[in-house]
Amino acid sequence: MKINIASLNVCTFHPVPFDVPFPEPVEPPDRKDEQSFNEYIWQKFEEKKIILTDGLSAALDKNKRTDAECLFFTLPEFFWNISPYAVWHEEELAVLADFHNYEIKSYLQSFIKKFPESEFGKIILLPGTAGSLHKVMSDNVNASTYTAYNCIFCVNNFSNPEEQVSVSVWPKTNLAGYDYGYSMEAGDPVRFKVGKPGKTFIVDVKAKSASKASHENPHDSVFYNDILSNVPFMISLCADYHEAVDFRMNEWLNPAPKIHFLLACAMTLNQHKRYPLSVQYSYRNDGFAVGNIWQPIKGMSELKRVEDGVIVDAVSKPVNITDCISDDDYFMLKKKAADENLLSFYTIEVN
Repeated sequence: MKINIASLNVCTFHPVPFDVPFPEPVEPPDRKDEQSFNEYIWQKFEEKKIILTDGLSAALDKNKRTDAECLFFTLPEFFWNISPYAVWHEEELAVLADFHNYEIKSYLQSFIKKFPESEFGKIILLPGTAGSLHKVMSDNVNASTYTAYNCIFCVNNFSNPEEQVSVSVWPKTNLAGYDYGYSMEAGDPVRFKVGKPGKTFIVDVKAKSASKASHENPHDSVFYNDILSNVPFMISLCADYHEAVDFRMNEWLNPAPKIHFLLACAMTLNQHKRYPLSVQYSYRNDGFAVGNIWQPIKGMSELKRVEDGVIVDAVSKPVNITDCISDDDYFMLKKKAADENLLSFYTIEVN
């Protein structure tokens, strides 16, 4: 079966604005001093909607020129996040968590309806992740303790054409030291410094999350990865790939995936990683492929062939973006998302 995979190589890593212990500070996020948090997160949400819409439209323009059965469209980890350095008060973390859990999921359900199968063909949307922090009870008087909930909301335009769009949720379970701010202290929990110079606070985040996959509701603890029956797939979110032994196979509806997607922010594909024998391709969309914590420069995507459970070679050279950091905003791109330099497009044959 012929499958198309498209992605936007968006830079989603946020530079650290503190000048200690680093040699020089970077420009802080673009939240204005007088701007309310609600106004700011809605502003960034609207900007990301444009990126998603333009990017998918560009991919569909390429897709219609092929005879592929389905288009997978991906975005990297933390696509929906704002910079942790734009969060200036601890109570804003709860506001952001509610926003991620409700507004983004609801928007994606309505968004995919704009692209009916009859007109655009089959689309499976893997639209990056939204990561948030949820407060838990703690005896620590110096910092609040949180658990991270970083997940992808997967939707499609063909499995329930006459009903409410179904959503499968895949959460990340392992925390990385740069996920939610400047990491002051490694270990478990990880201590993060959040905010900007002059408006900072400290949070402790558990290194492991107990979150499980779900479909439609938390009681159906499985991810529907066989939406396209002949091409089941699986997902790894950044640090989970590094820790993966069995890729949490008990949480997939179909335990014999053929395509593996790594959606990340600084995690490479591992030539020594053992995949399920059913996997034929491993695909990576990374929001932090080139640069450093002062100046992230490029995201990237790449597609590699897998045989007998190991990566054997690259299907094509990675496609990188350039000029992804503007003078006044560390997330938005200088160029429109539909620019050819930002869009990667692959066609593969899956047996």
